[in-house]
Amino acid sequence: MRRAPLLATAILTLATAAQAGIYKWVDENGQVHYGERPPAGAEYRTVAPAPPPASSAPEEKQRLEKTREFLDTSRKAREEARKKAAAEKAEAERRKKNCAAARKNLEILTYATGRKRIPGPDGVARKLTEEERQARMAEARKQIEKYCK
Repeated sequence: MRRAPLLATAILTLATAAQAGIYKWVDENGQVHYGERPPAGAEYRTVAPAPPPASSAPEEKQRLEKTREFLDTSRKAREEARKKAAAEKAEAERRKKNCAAARKNLEILTYATGRKRIPGPDGVARKLTEEERQARMAEARKQIEKYCK
């Protein structure tokens, strides 16, 4: 029972403070001040308090949920773009490496007529025949076309 008068007093105090407003004044140094009480001996203006929020709690919750979904979608899109860029960079490096290897193979096969040796099935090195050399050169050219774009 005693809580009701205390609660009423608290509500009245808050309502009076809310109605009192906020005061704004400029001191002799040109500094702007704001306060709940008007200054003594200085000119002041009453500033209107900020208006209450325009939306209700359910509307605000829905707005926050939409914002969260948007941010999650944006984060996922950035992460996928980063992964895609990393994959593209790795692919470019692989193509560059394969291109260099194919060019080197073609150079070796072109200028090593009759001297190119390869390991045979028994482990003994043997010379390439001209047909094998031409076939390997054609394969190297295909690899250059594929990787050196």
